[in-house]
Amino acid sequence: MYEIPFKKLDDDTLGEFRQLSESCPYNSTAFCPGQRFMWRKSYPTEFAVLKGYMIVRIGHRSGFEYLFPYPVNAAAGENADVNEILDCLDEHMENTDSLLCFSALDDEQVRILSDRYTNYKVVSKRHWADYLYLTEELASFAGRRYSGQRNHIKHFKTDYPDAVFRPLTIPDREKLEAFFSEFESNFTKTSEMAKDELFYAKEHMLLQCKDCIAYCVELDNRIIAICLGEKFGDCIDVQIEKCLPGYRGCYPFVVNEFAKVNLGKAKYLNREDDAGDMGLRTSKLQYRPLKLIPNRSFTVTNELFGLSIDSADLDSALASVKLESSVLTLTALFENDSNEYDRLCKDSEHNRLWDYYPQKQDVKAKPSGYFLESARKAFDKGTALSLAIRLDGRFIGEAVFFVFNGRGECKLGWRLLPQYCGKGYGAEAFKLAGDYALTTIGLSKVTAYCHKENTASAKAIAHSMTQIGEDGEFLYFERTI
Repeated sequence: MYEIPFKKLDDDTLGEFRQLSESCPYNSTAFCPGQRFMWRKSYPTEFAVLKGYMIVRIGHRSGFEYLFPYPVNAAAGENADVNEILDCLDEHMENTDSLLCFSALDDEQVRILSDRYTNYKVVSKRHWADYLYLTEELASFAGRRYSGQRNHIKHFKTDYPDAVFRPLTIPDREKLEAFFSEFESNFTKTSEMAKDELFYAKEHMLLQCKDCIAYCVELDNRIIAICLGEKFGDCIDVQIEKCLPGYRGCYPFVVNEFAKVNLGKAKYLNREDDAGDMGLRTSKLQYRPLKLIPNRSFTVTNELFGLSIDSADLDSALASVKLESSVLTLTALFENDSNEYDRLCKDSEHNRLWDYYPQKQDVKAKPSGYFLESARKAFDKGTALSLAIRLDGRFIGEAVFFVFNGRGECKLGWRLLPQYCGKGYGAEAFKLAGDYALTTIGLSKVTAYCHKENTASAKAIAHSMTQIGEDGEFLYFERTI
């Protein structure tokens, strides 16, 4: 397993994250440091630099989603190929009991990943798309298509000639708090996302106005509108844009003035997504975006998903799985296997020879049925499949298909209860499992490894696989179709 040294994005690392993001070639708001920092409580972010590439991952309920890696010093020409970074990510995901998932992808990034992986799922939703604009166009509002915005601004300036668009500074904190107090009293949106956005926007404005591109509209010594953005690559992410109600033309005025002060700083302005809010969608489309950035998700799946098994009832779902040799059978793990399966999993000394990773936990304290339930959850996630090895119908061990890489490969392992070792059952079960992986599941390659000291396992594996290498600790094998 390859460990990537991720750092948590927080107050101490925000400066480093910003510096690394200066060379970001992508315009999705997901790559913006301030956006990641603003939402850090709901979606904690971690980052690392690996072989000259920036790797960012975002925490969600189901695990982490990764942004597409990018070189932090592309001009130097010393970066690894992106596929080397993806190789490291694949290895990092081993034994994490999670699928590798990417988010905020554009068309080209999806193409690169779909060329690499043979099993995947792509999801694209309209309300995820970011609105990207040319800074120059929003700063000029030139041409007939912007006549509506120009008229709104004209009305605003006529109605409020003393309104001033100016930078926000630290001494404005009291006025800023008063603005949010009034804004919240008029807030009518009911979605949890909208409520979270308002909470985080207030927190972010009060903390970050000194470090970001923060402006306000002041009228009669009070703030009536705010806008905050942050530059990354050749884009400025407009993270916060709010006006008090009742000031006709205030929003177009803010959009126009903010673009003017950023002319020459960045080619693009990203005004983020609309989150499915039809009012926001109508407004953002009226400003004539250059394009919508799709922000697709890409999950690396595997051949297990093709089995079409409903794991809610695993006993019946896998009832048809019955692999037979002259002596052994491989079937699903059933409820009445639970006690013997517990005994197999809790035998730490015996399992040490298999390098069985759960043995690195305190397994002896696990309750009855824990391991059977864990095996079912792994199958439910599509990360592993465990089958029972049976002799005359009795449970004597398990065969495990794990670390599916989305490219037609997985690792294969087995374990036997101690009293059944040394009788040739391991080699027979291992070959049977390999046959199933290559012919029924549909893999093109299965691999295995064992400790050098485990000569019995090495011999059993070599019965149906070819040794392809070794290091100081392990022997490595593979079998192809």
